[in-house]
Amino acid sequence: MDSTPGPQQQLDNLVRREAELHQSGAPADPALVVERSRLLHALARYGDALAASDQAMALYGPAGPAAAREHLPLRATILQQMGRLDEALQVLQLADVLASDAGLPADPQVAHSRGWVLYKNNRHQEGLLEFERCNSLCQQQGLPELPSTYSGIGACLLRQGRNREALDSFNRQEQLYIEQGQVPVPNMYTNRAFAYINLNYLEEAIADLEFSLQAAEKGGSPPNPLNYVNRGGVYMSTGRYVEALADFDRAERIYKDQQSQVFPGIYVNRGEVFARIGNYEQALEECDRSDRSFSVAGGKPWLGTELQRATCLGKLGRFDEAMAAYDRAQQQHAEQQAVIGWNFHFRHAITLYDAGRRQEALDEIYRAIECCVAAGIRQPQILRETLQDWLAGRSEEQVQQQRASQPEPQHPVPESDKQWDAFICYRRREGGGHAMLLQSHLEMAQQRVFTDRSGLQSGDFRENLRRAVGSSRFLLVVLSEGFFDRCITDPEDVTRLELATALDCGTHIIPVMMEGFSWPAAEQLPAEIRAIANVNAISFSSEFFSAFMDKLLKWME
Repeated sequence: MDSTPGPQQQLDNLVRREAELHQSGAPADPALVVERSRLLHALARYGDALAASDQAMALYGPAGPAAAREHLPLRATILQQMGRLDEALQVLQLADVLASDAGLPADPQVAHSRGWVLYKNNRHQEGLLEFERCNSLCQQQGLPELPSTYSGIGACLLRQGRNREALDSFNRQEQLYIEQGQVPVPNMYTNRAFAYINLNYLEEAIADLEFSLQAAEKGGSPPNPLNYVNRGGVYMSTGRYVEALADFDRAERIYKDQQSQVFPGIYVNRGEVFARIGNYEQALEECDRSDRSFSVAGGKPWLGTELQRATCLGKLGRFDEAMAAYDRAQQQHAEQQAVIGWNFHFRHAITLYDAGRRQEALDEIYRAIECCVAAGIRQPQILRETLQDWLAGRSEEQVQQQRASQPEPQHPVPESDKQWDAFICYRRREGGGHAMLLQSHLEMAQQRVFTDRSGLQSGDFRENLRRAVGSSRFLLVVLSEGFFDRCITDPEDVTRLELATALDCGTHIIPVMMEGFSWPAAEQLPAEIRAIANVNAISFSSEFFSAFMDKLLKWME
């Protein structure tokens, strides 16, 4: 069992030692004060950590920064955590100058700290280069690599959308901790969870967030409320709303216990849960709580709050109030010099369309597309699909077109034999979270969803599979990235069997396309499932989930 004391216990011991030193009449030891600053930083007590840093700098006397050169990277990190980024960069510049004046090589710790400051300042490419420079300096000086450097590299890669490279970087960080006999820090798991989330590996994301919480508790560090916010967000994305709300509540309590400003995203995320289950009034109450929180703190309103308020008002049919909220949101973006993204215009377009203002809605859709082009990002599938739907006209015709795209079955199952409304076909790792979310909302809509896949393993598997798929009215196919790869290469692939069974027995197929999915050429698909390439599909959207579900349920009427 690890008996290493945690940061709080180390701090308590250090404070007692300093008190004994003071009682003996000896002068304060700046090295002990620097250590106190480090421990306070580890405990997220940044104001106290900076005060200790100031005390240490004063104790060094006339030598000042030169004597405290090795402490400067930590001082810069504390300033960075407090949002004082320009001051942090100045401290690091001073550290470089002092090392040069002393004829010393550049300090990798300085490059490491500068990388994080640049990252926090949204200068992600510069931050990435600085982290890579840190690794180069370690190699040149024969020093072991700093594991946390790979955390910085991964964080920068995430912001650039390079998720798989980011995941590799976080895995390298974990490997270094093990090789160097160190215990991984909680934030390593948190950061890797973001890579998993972006890759839709939601089970792995939840596991890493739980590891982070356990590591913090074991190490004696205070709980990081953002870990609960993040885990709640993953729960929300998989339809586990009770657990999501519990995590948001826990995070709010921790912020208050730590006497910190409550992260406004808690209220907005909680409101999103209420909106997803159709409780728009309660979602609006969460928007009001977010505004009150910022008003008390004297800070600027969080941009996501007014946008969510506008969306909820639109869903309640309070269109005049909704349009006023969109105007306020746009004004807030201008005041805070923030760029309005495509999702703002798309939300506005949906509300306009629901209000019967079709041409204005189309204009707003085109603005959303222009935003994507300007930002250099690929247009989300749901954006293109919604535009096509609105231009096509009546939704009833789209439903008929989807039905008409179904291939003729060879051995149709009578409607009287249907026991289930839906059988969800998915790849567990890439699509499991989305399948859970679909199941949750279909059941809320009183749809009967087949879920007992484990029961298919007993007896004649193929016959049990055929019976389960054949007794379902719809086969919802969660098309995640690389979905068909195993279908093409493995004749015994279970997903391939599910698709072939549905096509053979006439179960109505609705392909649900995730972001990142692309159809292979039809001739690449095995003959028994090739017909699925001609079936009209629907695009999934997590951010615009309500609109997606409305369309899916209409297709299932």
